[in-house]
Amino acid sequence: MNVELDWQAADDDGVWEPVAIVERPHDRTRRCRAWYAAIAILLLAAGCALLTAQRYDRARDGIAFQIQSVIDLETQAFAQGNIDLFLAQQDPALPSWYQRRAACAVQGLRAARAETSLPCAAILADIAPGGTALSVPRQIQAIGLRGDVAWAEVISAPARVRQVRFYRRTEQGWLHTAPDASYWGDALEQRRDGVTMCCRERDLPYLEPLIEHAVAVDSALRTTLGCPAAEPLILQFVPYDTSPMLLDDRIVLSSPWLSGIPSEGGWKQEYLEELAYWATYARASQFVLSNEKTQAGEIRPPNEVQQAVLGEYAALYSRRGAAEAPLLRRIADAYGTSAVERALRSVQDRPTPSQFLVRWSLAFPDRQERAGFEVLVEVAQEAVQAGRPDTFALAAGLLASEGTWQAGTVEYLHALN
Repeated sequence: MNVELDWQAADDDGVWEPVAIVERPHDRTRRCRAWYAAIAILLLAAGCALLTAQRYDRARDGIAFQIQSVIDLETQAFAQGNIDLFLAQQDPALPSWYQRRAACAVQGLRAARAETSLPCAAILADIAPGGTALSVPRQIQAIGLRGDVAWAEVISAPARVRQVRFYRRTEQGWLHTAPDASYWGDALEQRRDGVTMCCRERDLPYLEPLIEHAVAVDSALRTTLGCPAAEPLILQFVPYDTSPMLLDDRIVLSSPWLSGIPSEGGWKQEYLEELAYWATYARASQFVLSNEKTQAGEIRPPNEVQQAVLGEYAALYSRRGAAEAPLLRRIADAYGTSAVERALRSVQDRPTPSQFLVRWSLAFPDRQERAGFEVLVEVAQEAVQAGRPDTFALAAGLLASEGTWQAGTVEYLHALN
């Protein structure tokens, strides 16, 4: 049916006359054809997109299968103690990353055989916390591709920890490679109650419980020591594998996507204790070294006594246990638990090792006597067992300074270390 529009127009005499405009059939046909063409184009585009998505999904599934095979081989290498098989799955294109993986793999295999503790468990994602080899390979939950590098989100059982790994496509197939920082997005910074957190976009949703824990530890410590937060405590989560450390004025930790995100429940107590240890160490260092600035305004690094006491104080304060504080535990036994804070304050003036022991003579008898020598030997042995190299170096140095008659014992202690 035609559409008719009736209009009226007036001439110069004021006489109105009707004017009718009738839509021609061919105009409507042209418009219908245009609509049909547009719909056909949309359907064709949707079909192409669907076909492309299906092809991408199939390709992604194939990549996931190949990468899962690499993960299975890495796990198998630990189960068999086969370092060559493990290293064959690693990407040698970045020598520093490859060498670090190799060094940690050797330590991991030793730890799995109960030969030694593992200080780099967070670096080597192929072993469970505590140094034991994983008995079940991690399973891929999601995967993405960017150029010749793929990221794979994996989850381990039974702890149910989520992590991300990176793999590069090579002529030899997919190889485990170094993290790609672009995966994490832009850098962010947040400050709260004396603690500054630096991280990337992809980490932010998982860090709220960690910054709350760091704020609580730092606030309580500042109250205990009576020191205001003149300088912020900086937590920096970086997009590469690293053991936790204090670097300049920053506590550097690996991204949770590398160290592991709990998929069920909250963060494990071991991780919170590690965070508390470094938060305590950093703030206590500021407290001890606050008067150590040079003329250029730089803070001098701690001496051997300050290093040993700071490490042990952080271990005690973060509730790791007295076994990790052979020096301060003896001071607490001799003078009471309140003496631990006084011992921390007593190293603000950079005492020598001998001066420090004289101040706490009840805990450390005269080294000219056999009892004093035996105490230092015990401290050194316990420091090795607790993984406290600073305390060991302090005790071993004091033993060596006493003369050549203890040389055999010092050699033995260094062999332990």
